[in-house]
Amino acid sequence: MFAKNLSKAFLYERRRTILHELDPRTKIIYVLATTILVFLARDPHIIALILFVQIVITWIAKLTEKIVSLVKGMAPLLLVLIIFNTILYYITTLQLDIDLLLNNFILMILRVITTLIVFTILIITTSPQEIMQALVKFKINYIYAYPLVIVYRFVPIIFTEMNEIYDAQRSRGLELEKGNIIQRAGKLVPIIIPTIICALFRAKDLAEAMESRGFGSNPKRTFYKTIKIGKRDIIFLVLSLTSQALIVILK
Repeated sequence: MFAKNLSKAFLYERRRTILHELDPRTKIIYVLATTILVFLARDPHIIALILFVQIVITWIAKLTEKIVSLVKGMAPLLLVLIIFNTILYYITTLQLDIDLLLNNFILMILRVITTLIVFTILIITTSPQEIMQALVKFKINYIYAYPLVIVYRFVPIIFTEMNEIYDAQRSRGLELEKGNIIQRAGKLVPIIIPTIICALFRAKDLAEAMESRGFGSNPKRTFYKTIKIGKRDIIFLVLSLTSQALIVILK
């Protein structure tokens, strides 16, 4: 199921790799710069080369298995995007230009995959505490930054719960693999509704825990271990962003 692949892809694991040891601000800058570059590029070959750079980086950092799980999990979403884009294109133009449509599909898929990979690199190599401290260092009030960290932390947990609910429903006789697309979509209701309810219960418990600990009472947040940009961060940014900029310029 896609939830199992996504939970595996988005789960943070503490390791000793090049990307894990980088300053979180370095990775945030890299993610934003790469994302902007990808969406500004109009040539599929340029985006494909930028995607290749991300694959090389994930291979060096030994994250290939997680990226494969990400692509498997996002495959249904990509299929939905393709269908939706085709319908929208036909409604707005009342014609089907196969060449133009194919070019748009390739651009869309390359952009989505590249963006997902760079964001996944940030998520699976950076702890919630580091993300929180990086946002505070960027002069973002921790009261507003904390919800982002909560989302980052609980998305893998929600996908894991969805996978467990999926297995539980199958053990009760729910057959999700049979029927047409509409019938299968209807069978997802017994999975989606319990997942939403579990997420709401978790949110309630978290809100009560934060309130009991006086969250937001102190306008300034301190950290036990401070982050610091070093030489390896500068070298990573220079090499990665320069290589991608050269791809755009030379192409």
